[in-house]
Amino acid sequence: MVGFARCTTDYVFNGQINNVVVDYKYRKKGIGKNLINIIFNSSQQVTYMLRGSISNEGFYRSLGFEDGPISLIYKRKR
Repeated sequence: MVGFARCTTDYVFNGQINNVVVDYKYRKKGIGKNLINIIFNSSQQVTYMLRGSISNEGFYRSLGFEDGPISLIYKRKR
Protein backbone atom coordinates (compact mmCIF):
# COMPACT_ATOMS: atom_id res chain seq x y z
CA MET A 1 0.00 0.00 0.00
CA VAL A 2 1.35 3.42 -0.89
CA GLY A 3 -1.53 5.56 0.36
CA PHE A 4 -5.03 5.74 1.72
CA ALA A 5 -7.74 8.23 2.67
CA ARG A 6 -10.40 7.84 5.36
CA CYS A 7 -13.71 9.64 5.03
CA THR A 8 -17.13 9.40 6.61
CA THR A 9 -20.14 10.85 4.81
CA ASP A 10 -23.90 10.62 4.55
CA TYR A 11 -23.57 11.17 0.74
CA VAL A 12 -26.16 13.94 1.00
CA PHE A 13 -24.94 16.92 3.03
CA ASN A 14 -21.91 16.23 5.23
CA GLY A 15 -18.55 14.54 4.95
CA GLN A 16 -15.44 14.49 7.06
CA ILE A 17 -12.04 13.59 5.71
CA ASN A 18 -9.98 12.31 8.62
CA ASN A 19 -6.79 11.00 7.10
CA VAL A 20 -4.94 11.22 3.82
CA VAL A 21 -1.68 9.32 4.04
CA VAL A 22 0.86 8.69 1.30
CA ASP A 23 4.13 6.83 1.87
CA TYR A 24 7.01 9.30 1.90
CA LYS A 25 8.70 7.60 -1.09
CA TYR A 26 5.58 8.11 -3.23
CA ARG A 27 4.69 11.71 -2.44
CA LYS A 28 4.56 14.41 -5.12
CA LYS A 29 3.21 11.91 -7.68
CA GLY A 30 -0.47 12.92 -7.52
CA ILE A 31 -1.58 10.03 -5.29
CA GLY A 32 -2.95 12.22 -2.48
CA LYS A 33 -4.70 14.48 -4.99
CA ASN A 34 -6.24 11.43 -6.67
CA LEU A 35 -7.50 10.08 -3.33
CA ILE A 36 -9.14 13.42 -2.50
CA ASN A 37 -10.71 13.62 -5.97
CA ILE A 38 -12.19 10.13 -5.57
CA ILE A 39 -13.84 11.35 -2.37
CA PHE A 40 -15.06 14.57 -4.01
CA ASN A 41 -16.50 12.67 -6.97
CA SER A 42 -18.49 10.28 -4.76
CA SER A 43 -21.18 12.96 -4.31
CA GLN A 44 -21.61 16.34 -5.96
CA GLN A 45 -23.60 17.91 -3.09
CA VAL A 46 -21.59 16.98 0.02
CA THR A 47 -19.68 19.67 1.90
CA TYR A 48 -16.49 18.18 3.35
CA MET A 49 -14.75 19.11 6.56
CA LEU A 50 -11.08 18.22 6.78
CA ARG A 51 -9.10 17.09 9.78
CA GLY A 52 -5.41 16.93 8.98
CA SER A 53 -1.93 18.08 9.80
CA ILE A 54 -1.27 21.82 9.65
CA SER A 55 2.01 20.99 7.91
CA ASN A 56 -0.06 19.88 4.88
CA GLU A 57 -2.22 23.00 4.76
CA GLY A 58 -0.77 24.18 1.44
CA PHE A 59 -1.56 20.86 -0.21
CA TYR A 60 -5.19 20.94 0.94
CA ARG A 61 -5.64 24.60 -0.02
CA SER A 62 -4.31 23.79 -3.51
CA LEU A 63 -7.21 21.33 -3.85
CA GLY A 64 -9.80 23.96 -2.97
CA PHE A 65 -10.11 23.67 0.79
CA GLU A 66 -10.58 27.00 2.56
CA ASP A 67 -11.30 28.32 6.03
CA GLY A 68 -14.77 27.39 7.21
CA PRO A 69 -17.21 29.58 9.13
CA ILE A 70 -17.53 27.29 12.16
CA SER A 71 -15.81 24.41 13.81
CA LEU A 72 -16.10 23.29 17.39
CA ILE A 73 -13.74 20.86 19.06
CA TYR A 74 -14.26 18.96 22.30
CA LYS A 75 -10.95 18.02 23.88
CA ARG A 76 -11.02 15.42 26.62
CA LYS A 77 -9.49 16.41 29.90
CA ARG A 78 -6.91 13.99 31.21
